[in-house]
Amino acid sequence: MRLTINETIRRALIPLRDDERHLLEQSVIAEGIRDPLVVWRRDDELILLDGHHRYELAQKHGLTFSTVEMRFDSYEEAVQWVLQNQLARRNLSDEQRTLVLGRLYNQMKLAPHRPPANNVDKLSTFSGVAATSRYVASLYGVNEKTVRRAGEFAEVVDTLAEIEPKAAEAVLLGKVPDAKTALPKVEPELLPKVAERIAQGKAHSVKDAVERIRRSDGTNSSSGNEN
Repeated sequence: MRLTINETIRRALIPLRDDERHLLEQSVIAEGIRDPLVVWRRDDELILLDGHHRYELAQKHGLTFSTVEMRFDSYEEAVQWVLQNQLARRNLSDEQRTLVLGRLYNQMKLAPHRPPANNVDKLSTFSGVAATSRYVASLYGVNEKTVRRAGEFAEVVDTLAEIEPKAAEAVLLGKVPDAKTALPKVEPELLPKVAERIAQGKAHSVKDAVERIRRSDGTNSSSGNEN
């Protein structure tokens, strides 16, 4: 069975760490692929939604697998399902969970129609950012400010991944302690240099990276060389 890999959907997924991928490979070699892969039948295609790593291993080792089909009216709905499914994972870091929550919020802001949440007052019409953040907050038991901040974090992490993938990986593994709060505040023109420092392991924090870059560039009143 040949499945279609959609890049928009694939990029919405949090990849497994190397150790997780190794354990999964050992498991499927020993026991086969037990859980069905989730697919979306769109016209003549079966688009893979959940189970990308298992599908890759099935191809590598010639393993059989089963599928479960989902129905959606658009790519937007399919991506939202993928993101919500990701949030059900228990092994996400705090940064990864915030990223996925933010991506879901950002995706739903763009959707022309969104279904009302149960037990949420007066949300039969979604007309604006506040309604969307309130809806997403109601789904995951957080406040609206948390959702909006997650959206900002997701935007900057996705930008960081385009500039320097290793920097984004370090942030999502929790190696930059103030990333969730400080990264969205970094000026766009400084972000490439911050990404470089993070990727090279030279940033104890985002704030530290920004301060060192500014000292080096002579863009603030502080002076002196880096340690």
